[in-house]
Amino acid sequence: MVTKYESLTEEQVAIYELLESLRRFSSCKDKQVAAIATDFMGRILSVSYNQPQASCDCCESLKHPEGCAQHAEQGLKLQRDCLVYLTTFPCKDCQMLLWSQGIERVFVFGEQHKDDLGLLDIVLLPDVASILVAFNGPEKQKTVVMGELGELITAIADSSRKDSKSNRDLLGELIDVELQLKCLRRCIEPVNLTNLKHLKYSMLIRKFK
Repeated sequence: MVTKYESLTEEQVAIYELLESLRRFSSCKDKQVAAIATDFMGRILSVSYNQPQASCDCCESLKHPEGCAQHAEQGLKLQRDCLVYLTTFPCKDCQMLLWSQGIERVFVFGEQHKDDLGLLDIVLLPDVASILVAFNGPEKQKTVVMGELGELITAIADSSRKDSKSNRDLLGELIDVELQLKCLRRCIEPVNLTNLKHLKYSMLIRKFK
């Protein structure tokens, strides 16, 4: 059974943030998917993301054959009755897998785009970044990002001025920018930044040693 929620709890926002970070580790350029298993107290038990099989040589192509990748759900270490959070609606095989492991409830940040077998209680949660990109469109979204960055720069400048009487919310502006950067990644995905970020950080560390 599939149900849809219109809001997020504080815990779900934290899991959404973690999933967004995890999915970037996937080297599958067709679709980057992440999964998290928690207990009912919200403690994380296992994390995973999809990866191409060793025999797959088509990650530069948009035409992926069935079975090309190991799905994120397949990499989770599951306990009976734990909760599973996903960035993408599970396929039939993964629904069967989760059900066979004693999973009853699954949360998906996004829309249903695959058939539901009726084995699991699947809850659709808002994927905030996708909603904003779909509303604004990719090109307008880039303009929105620039606007939010400008607001953050102004807030930083105001906070450093001793004569400023501005009550601008610096933390609020930072949150806005973080969300807009997630949207920007949606506009240019699929892209894997893991190796690039590692190289960039390593260069910065060497520079200041």
